Amino acid sequence: MRPVFLCFLTLFSCALHAQLLNGTWKGLGWTSCESAYVELKLTQTDNIIRGESLYIFGDNRFQRYSLEGSYSPLDSVIILKEIKLLGAIKPAIDVNCFSMYSFRISESSLGTQLKGSAENRSRGLLKIKCADAEYELTKFIPSPLPVPGSPAFNADAAYLKMAMGRSDFTVRSLEIDNDSILVKLYDNGQVDGDTVSLIFNGQPIAVRVPITASMRSFTIYPDRNLEVNKLSFIAHNLGSIPPNTGTLTMIIDGKLVQVFLSADLSRNATIEFRWPQKD
Repeated sequence: MRPVFLCFLTLFSCALHAQLLNGTWKGLGWTSCESAYVELKLTQTDNIIRGESLYIFGDNRFQRYSLEGSYSPLDSVIILKEIKLLGAIKPAIDVNCFSMYSFRISESSLGTQLKGSAENRSRGLLKIKCADAEYELTKFIPSPLPVPGSPAFNADAAYLKMAMGRSDFTVRSLEIDNDSILVKLYDNGQVDGDTVSLIFNGQPIAVRVPITASMRSFTIYPDRNLEVNKLSFIAHNLGSIPPNTGTLTMIIDGKLVQVFLSADLSRNATIEFRWPQKD
């Protein structure tokens, strides 16, 4: 019975890893000269993987590519190749550098991780030297909202009701023509234990989340029936270095927008979204 049992274990392990590969992986990629926030969105069918890669650099460069590749369950190795440039903002010459990734999936105290490297090769008429890179990515697991009616839910609801009565400081007023906006929240300075909630048009989209160097992603859906849509940044504490601060990045009308937010226990920070004026 041992061979059958070992076969069963192998199949179970393959199925488990197949489930683990689907989803979004976030982290850093770096070369000898620069680093970038990296996000991979992967979908697996059998051992075939497809998806997208996203790079956001410190100077607000943005690059996105389509991916395809394969997974070897015997050695937990993933090979991915960038196929096509899907979009870029402030493109530099390295936009023509396409990556061939080699990752190994593993478990750590941070969660399920992909660690590995990529060989970068130039495409197109202009041949340039592309630097190879190292990567460390962690699978993104959304923090669930408290269950309605639970003590945690009731406590958070009471806190947010109180916090919405604070004064508001409008940090930015942005003109939009988007039906949905992907918002990324992170700490681009010293991580000091700040915890916040995000409220969009009076409804919580993130409750009591810590601000870290890793980006947390949320999607907001502006209401065209409202003249002004509001996203509020609400502090739950002041961290070890007051006030409570964070950075939001958004792509609006094809442009990368970065907003620095600062709030405390008496004032919320708000971003206003306004529709284009009709002639």
